[in-house]
Amino acid sequence: MTKTATAATNDEADGISYDQATEEFLQYITHYRGYSPSTVTAYGIDLQKFRRFLESRLGRMPSPGEITRQQIIQFGVSLKGVAPLTLRRKYACLASLFGFLQDMGYVQANPAHRLPLPKVAQPVPVFLTEETAHQLIAAAGKPWQRALVILLLSTGIRRTEVVTITLDDLDLEQRQVLIRGKGGKERVVPLAEEAVEAIQDYLKQRVKTNSRHLFVSAVNRHPKLTHHRRPILTRPGSAR
Repeated sequence: MTKTATAATNDEADGISYDQATEEFLQYITHYRGYSPSTVTAYGIDLQKFRRFLESRLGRMPSPGEITRQQIIQFGVSLKGVAPLTLRRKYACLASLFGFLQDMGYVQANPAHRLPLPKVAQPVPVFLTEETAHQLIAAAGKPWQRALVILLLSTGIRRTEVVTITLDDLDLEQRQVLIRGKGGKERVVPLAEEAVEAIQDYLKQRVKTNSRHLFVSAVNRHPKLTHHRRPILTRPGSAR
């Protein structure tokens, strides 16, 4: 390496401290990227934890330009007992930090780019048997419960999606419903004949309200199915 190249490397290393770099980065993801406060807080904690690791390992805090890929992997290895998803987030945090510093010209490369990631166990899907499905429908004692259960079972839509369905989203004549999913994405889902009949029966007894939501309660609010203290439906034969 020439003297000129060595000087350039030293200037890069001395250009910004780790604390200055993390402060600028957190400001960047807060005000420019619009990250949520919880994400910003989590990233701040991860960066401080990485700082403590380097200080304990090296006896000093290196500048961002001095930090190596090997040190980042050693940091991950040191986090014994951490869930794979948690470690992936910490690596993503460091990759974002160094990506930002690279864009800003503080470092020449991103040492956290494409790190070897721990495997994440895939949950085994749980399927309802036909008998269990029939038991759930039989346990639905009220028209709105029956319509809700049949709609969920026959379409496979999420609980968070069903509560957003409005009367304007329904097209019972064409046997279809408009569903708004994650990220504002919309899709048209076909309705089974049994679902159409159950919804029609429910609409005849639906609470009179100004709300356009399909499922409404007596207090003119659609059911908050994701936060019920008690299950909406109980097993057949169990006490309410």
